[in-house]
Formats: sequence, C-alpha cells, structure tokens
Amino acid sequence: FHTTAGPLGEDEIGNVLAHHHMFVELGDATPEDFLSSTPQEVYDALAPWLDEAKALGAGTFVELTPFGVGRRPDIVKFVADQADLPTMMVTGIYREPFVTDDMPGWVYGASVDEIAAFMRGELSDDPGVGGTGVPAGFIKLSQNDTGITLTEHKVLEAACIVARETDATIASHITSGPAALSVMDALEGFGCDLDRYR
Repeated sequence: FHTTAGPLGEDEIGNVLAHHHMFVELGDATPEDFLSSTPQEVYDALAPWLDEAKALGAGTFVELTPFGVGRRPDIVKFVADQADLPTMMVTGIYREPFVTDDMPGWVYGASVDEIAAFMRGELSDDPGVGGTGVPAGFIKLSQNDTGITLTEHKVLEAACIVARETDATIASHITSGPAALSVMDALEGFGCDLDRYR
C-alpha cells in the first residue's frame, strides 16, 4: 500500500477511510480556487476532523481526487504528514467537461501513449503523484453517463495499458448502468481482464 508515509504492509494500514476527498473542487464552474489555497489553510480546516477520525480508529486515508477536479497532491501530502495519517493518493483524469483548459487541458491533444506515460510516472516514486515522490496507489477515472467521449476513451485505453504493465487497479466514478457496461466492454476490447483489474 503506497502512502504518504511510505509503503505499508497489510498489517500496518489499520482501518481504512476509503473513497474520500481531503481536497477537491467540484462544481458547475471551472475549478480555480484550489490553485490559491495553501497547505496550512487546508490543514487548519481539516485537523479537527482528521483527529476525530484517528480517535475512532482510522489508520489510513484513501484520497481519490484525480486531475480535473481541483487536485493538489502537495496539499494532501502536507495535511497527511501534519495529521500523521498515512494517505494513499491516485493517478488519473476525471471525465469531461472537467478536463479543463488549465488542468489538465493537455489531455485533449495528447496521445494514448502520452497519457499512459503520465500515469506510469505517477505510479512510480519519480516523480510520483504531482511530483510529490509518493507513488499513486491506483488509477482513478470517470466517464459520462451519456456515453464515453473520445477523450475519455483515450484516457481509458491509457489506463488499461498501464494497468496491464504495472498490475495497478482501475477505479472509475460511474453513475449509470449503461455507462458502466460500456466501460467494461471498452476495457475488455483494450485487453484488460475484468476479473483481474476491477
């Protein structure tokens, strides 16, 4: 388990707070406020909640914010270190229209190989998630309920390539059955064994 506190074994992670967001900006407007937030401001706001979670037995936090929804790995690492709460971060890119012009607008013009290289780098400790040196724990994506867009299709294919290379898990935020079936069909078409990579 790759965390901000280094690699932890199964006997070291304790109770896991899974699928949470320590820092995220999600809404109708293009995320902007996350860029001006400071690590200390976020820690001051979260410290009481994180202390309470630890007192209730939480041992590890899973931070599931991918690119496109106000991701700030530097803030997450700072807060996790200050709170002494090992935190797993993810690599990945959220669905359209959250692939914004500022972060990560490069995805629109990127090839599948370029997107795969980005994820591959974040799954390693050099550069790690957002250059923090912390390897991502897995790949987090999302797809539209109305159908996978061309950009989302590229991201999904890149994720499959990297999952097959690294044995990383792919998680996706999907809120409709037809979209989920389309994603599963696409992954199988890319060569991902759903029994292994789910």
